[in-house]
Amino acid sequence: MAGRASNRLASSNHQAEAPARGLPLGLITLVDRPSPDSGRDRPGHGGSAPQAGWRHATCVKILGFVVAAGLVLSFPGNARAQGLYVGGSVGATDIVVPILGGSWDSTATYKLFFGYELPKIVGFEAAWVNLGGHENEWLNNATGTLHTDGWTAAVTGRIPIVSWFALYGKVGCFFWNTRFDVERGEATGAESSNGEELFWGVGVRFNSGKFSFLGEYERYKTGDLGDHKAFDFAVRYTF
Repeated sequence: MAGRASNRLASSNHQAEAPARGLPLGLITLVDRPSPDSGRDRPGHGGSAPQAGWRHATCVKILGFVVAAGLVLSFPGNARAQGLYVGGSVGATDIVVPILGGSWDSTATYKLFFGYELPKIVGFEAAWVNLGGHENEWLNNATGTLHTDGWTAAVTGRIPIVSWFALYGKVGCFFWNTRFDVERGEATGAESSNGEELFWGVGVRFNSGKFSFLGEYERYKTGDLGDHKAFDFAVRYTF
């Protein structure tokens, strides 16, 4: 389910005098030790049970469509599929974390992917995505790093403009893992979360023989822990 979180908190024998306003919630948990009922407000919580259930059901439906499309469109009698492909990308990611505030640094991102394109517009793709480690520093001398990676499964679609150029898009599920590390003086804390969210992307593709060159824009959410905007350049090889 979306937003499952496991907490690993540690500190030295030195304890901060009092949590300043605006501290990351992970460090507030470390210093103040709030009651268990406050867990619903911790970073990484994916929202209410109905919302989490809706996201899970939607991801399952999308994955089901991917499998069904592959089975139906690959039966004999259809034109031969364009084929299996593999590729990789590098780029940059921006992140907004409303629950923690502050100004987060942009960071490098990279991705490895493979997929199968069917003859009539549709395809499907799986990828491992590393969205990098974003750093932040608050006015109270607290610093934090938010690192996210995960797997994706998506339906893809393309609109050929000419033989060597196409527009394309994708929508699917992002199975994410996030680690949040906080440090303030001698006090340190860490929280890890995981879940699943919908993601989407759009881009352009230039074809040159078996190679393709892509420019992509993708959006990933990780529960309450951020809205990621990824811009990347990819190279793909079709077998």
